[in-house]
Amino acid sequence: DANNYYKKAYSLNRRCPIALQNLAASLAQVTKYDQEVQLLLKQYANFSDFILPDPVVPLKPHLQESINEILIDDLKVQKNELLQELILEKEIGLIEGNLNKVQQLKQTIHTQLNQEIPHDLGEEKSRISLVNMLELRWICLKKQQQKSLENMVFDLGLHEFKAGNYAMALNRFEKLKSNQSRIYYVDLMIHLVSWKLGLQEEALEGLKDLLEQDSTDRFLLINIGLMFRKTGNILQGYRFLIKGAAELEILQGQHSCSEIYSLADKLLLLGNRKEATRLFLFIAREVDTDGIWEKIGVLQIQAEEYPQAINSFKTALQISQTPNKAKERLDELHDFLVTEAEDYRIHKRFPKAAKLWELIFEIKRTPEGLQKASRVYSLLGQQERASELSEEQVQMLSQSKLKAQGKKQQILMNAGKDFLKAKDYNKAIHFFQEAFLVTPTEDCFRYLCLIYKSLNQKRALSRLIEQWRSFRRNRTISLIS
Repeated sequence: DANNYYKKAYSLNRRCPIALQNLAASLAQVTKYDQEVQLLLKQYANFSDFILPDPVVPLKPHLQESINEILIDDLKVQKNELLQELILEKEIGLIEGNLNKVQQLKQTIHTQLNQEIPHDLGEEKSRISLVNMLELRWICLKKQQQKSLENMVFDLGLHEFKAGNYAMALNRFEKLKSNQSRIYYVDLMIHLVSWKLGLQEEALEGLKDLLEQDSTDRFLLINIGLMFRKTGNILQGYRFLIKGAAELEILQGQHSCSEIYSLADKLLLLGNRKEATRLFLFIAREVDTDGIWEKIGVLQIQAEEYPQAINSFKTALQISQTPNKAKERLDELHDFLVTEAEDYRIHKRFPKAAKLWELIFEIKRTPEGLQKASRVYSLLGQQERASELSEEQVQMLSQSKLKAQGKKQQILMNAGKDFLKAKDYNKAIHFFQEAFLVTPTEDCFRYLCLIYKSLNQKRALSRLIEQWRSFRRNRTISLIS
């Protein structure tokens, strides 16, 4: 076979590197030979260090500025939380009549209110605080804040790796790993730092384990090749470098996501939508942002890949800090597909209309949509599915009515409470009675009882109690039946 042929060729002339390089290409299962292989290897001839992934989110031109921003925002939140706790303790002190405690708390609250939050925490303190946030403040943060914090810690780890602060970099990446971070290259960076710290065998084995999960990853292939080369294993070094370089040819030699993104944009301008979409999907695997998923979704709509577009916009919706744009895209796609489904029905292409309705329901279900889909299934003779959708429509309308009633009642209750607080009892009674007519709740019943008792309106109280008992009886009968 080819491997044996190249092995024999190399053994006959060990001064000829082409035989060894061809053997490496054969082992890498890359169908290139001689000068083609040499061209692949040439780009890594002068590489003295590893290739690294991009920063996850380079929010600001300077890393320190980004770190200060996220920490100062969190300090403001912590200050507000502390003030709320102190105010609550003061209220409890007043109820208990503990005047000394109240006075002390007032002073503490005054001090906290006047305490300024610094604009710059200093490089060393801020970087320690940033990593500590992963442990001490994680549960308190919102999902998007958690993601921003993880991104910042990863970028800090990269910065320290490049600066040669390997022990500190390892601390950052290991904190992320223990926090079960979803950042794509945390494990890669842990193994690269471990190599720098002298754990070469463990680092190489770790990268090879990761390669079993993704055999085409450019960072894994190239860095494994560089590791083998550093240890003097030239054949294996060539093998992984050739494989990595061949994979990079698909990306036109680009390593970083920012370069691949620019390449995808150029392909899009040239009209190569299919290849551009492939590259954007490749980037999204590593850089999970709402913007890129929205872009992918738009391209998938243009290619009439509607199920894939729905999934892309849903992904954008889940990870977006401002989800309005992704929601608008989904709503636009929903309306477009409804128009298409109705067009199929009008032209009596009922199977296609039914298939489209099932896809529409992956975006959202509305009473109008359920009614139209039920009609399509009736025309297809699929009465069971038509009945299911019709029943769902009735339930949805009922829930919508209850929701509207609940909202109306809450408005009336709030107005009643405001008038009660202002001691305008007649108006308070009016709004509580209106709320009671919408839905007789226990809360509403109690407020009316309180006012009628305080005003000594015995007849009104008696009528209210009878109304409440009647409502309870009817509800019990309804539940039993």
